[in-house]
Amino acid sequence: MADKITDIEKWKTKYPFLKDLWASYESFDKTVQDDEKYNNYKTLCGMFLEPLTDYEMEHNNFCMKLVRNLGIYSENIFSLNFIPDRCNNLNYWIYNSIKKHNIQDNLINQCFEDYFQLTKRASNMVECKYHSYDKSYDDPMIAIMINIFNTHVSDVIGALKSSSESTYISGHKFVCDCVKIYKNMKSKYCSNENPNDVKKKICSDFKTFEFTYTTYLLDKNGLMNKIPSLNNIENEYSNMCRKYEETTVSANVPTVKVPGTLSSDGDSEGTTHEILTATPVNVETGNNPISSTVSTSLGAVAGASSVLALLYKFTPGGNWIRFGIGGNRRRINSNLYEDGPNELLFEGFEGRDMSSYNPTYNVGYGSV
Repeated sequence: MADKITDIEKWKTKYPFLKDLWASYESFDKTVQDDEKYNNYKTLCGMFLEPLTDYEMEHNNFCMKLVRNLGIYSENIFSLNFIPDRCNNLNYWIYNSIKKHNIQDNLINQCFEDYFQLTKRASNMVECKYHSYDKSYDDPMIAIMINIFNTHVSDVIGALKSSSESTYISGHKFVCDCVKIYKNMKSKYCSNENPNDVKKKICSDFKTFEFTYTTYLLDKNGLMNKIPSLNNIENEYSNMCRKYEETTVSANVPTVKVPGTLSSDGDSEGTTHEILTATPVNVETGNNPISSTVSTSLGAVAGASSVLALLYKFTPGGNWIRFGIGGNRRRINSNLYEDGPNELLFEGFEGRDMSSYNPTYNVGYGSV
């Protein structure tokens, strides 16, 4: 575990209990070669890429996948609609693609501008917005760990209560890694009473983590004998986390099968795109004791970052609007991104089941 994580795919092996997250991510990354709208994607992305003098095949592949993922040519209008978790997962995939293939923001923005032109003509659409995480965080990798925990707390609890040893170990590893990040980085970013805008975002995420961890893991589910208290990390971490640091976990998570042959979009066809290649063992989902009630204040994704080094520092709808391929297609200019990245559409706890939650509590900054 000494290697630095530079790709979110590494997390699929380390934290396989997050099955829904990885299945969603894999669906966003699957090839578009066999999609019936492939020619539409290809034509549109050709228009986007034409002004770029140094684009590569991977940029075109990414563009076509993003157009598909946003539902721009879908026959089903509701494919334009994004619940918070799905939007977060899409942004995870986008950010990871940026780091892997050096994707430019202007290409991403053009895809989203077309998407917004469609959602404006539809009613009751929950839009997904693009977030430039490098502009929002000093270290996006820190944010992803904390925000995945905040969003998938019910999966974490299920793993910690699972009778499957492999599921329990991977869940425990994830919790301990988040605790180490919290311990090492909160004081760095949140020591000032008035942090700058970038630091304010991660401080808000840490506030959400504190509330989620204490309320749902310790208070409501009685896991205080299994995981360290945030108020006593120095003394409890060694007893509750150190024994899991070097434990190897092999597990299967869902795979996406894509038939065909080697495609022009650069993807290998005719094979199963395996999320994991480790030796399979029985991995149980576990009965999550609560509905997922915590929405991330800002999604982020794994990319080239220093998170592993950090972890070891602590030792104690479509055609009804779109013109055809051969038609003249006019673009509407937008100033949507001129002021920087958009804020997340669903801040705090919106869009979740909050029956057991006090609605007057502000996750980011305390009681109001």
